Amino acid sequence: MLPDQYKVKVNNELKITFTYSGEGRVFKKPSFKKFFVSGAPFVSFRNVLINNAEVKETSLVYVIAPMEEGTLQIEEAFIKIDSKPFSTEPLSIIIIENSCHFTKNKKADGKPLKLVMNHESTEGTEQHRTFKNTNHTLLIPRSHYAHVYHRIGTGMKIFFFAWGFLLGGKIDFNPLLSALGGALFGGIFCNLLYLIAGVKSKFYFARQYSSVKDYREKGYRCGTETGSPMLNSEVVYFITSILF
Repeated sequence: MLPDQYKVKVNNELKITFTYSGEGRVFKKPSFKKFFVSGAPFVSFRNVLINNAEVKETSLVYVIAPMEEGTLQIEEAFIKIDSKPFSTEPLSIIIIENSCHFTKNKKADGKPLKLVMNHESTEGTEQHRTFKNTNHTLLIPRSHYAHVYHRIGTGMKIFFFAWGFLLGGKIDFNPLLSALGGALFGGIFCNLLYLIAGVKSKFYFARQYSSVKDYREKGYRCGTETGSPMLNSEVVYFITSILF
């Protein structure tokens, strides 16, 4: 069990790699208490020589993010190879404070914003090609102050969305159009509230976070894949961000 770093800021990602050789293995990962697992592990294989014999070596890479400051411990991992038990040594990771991405001069002491991203890749041969979609959840550090205002802003949008829908029904106007108008009205008041409070909006500034930009450069898109070429995840993310 090997981390790519032993000191990281709260909510920032680090990679933990588990490597083992042999067949007939039964692997049990640590529970990752006080860490957030960003997605499914990345798996790779290669053949290595051990005692002049070619053996299959497997690597599992977990991307995790600490949820609080301090010295956090990652428990042992266990594995059985040919019915023989093995375990790793526990790891200690030092977690230091981080700044809130949505406010100035405030530390990340609230619930981080969870931003789901997805990546589509192709596997197989030219004759038998398959598409694989991978979801990855990024944590964007946020203060308790920003978290409270973001919740208030979301509540305002939902309230005006529902108000517009009900008003449209009463005046015999298209309820969906009136609901969208109410959501737009709520969005204007929401951003005025953010401006007064000195809080950046989730919709725009979440995409400006450095890690989000890095993943977008790797081909990731915001949102969960819809499976529809006409309505991809970026469009759904845009619509839901405006409404909520």
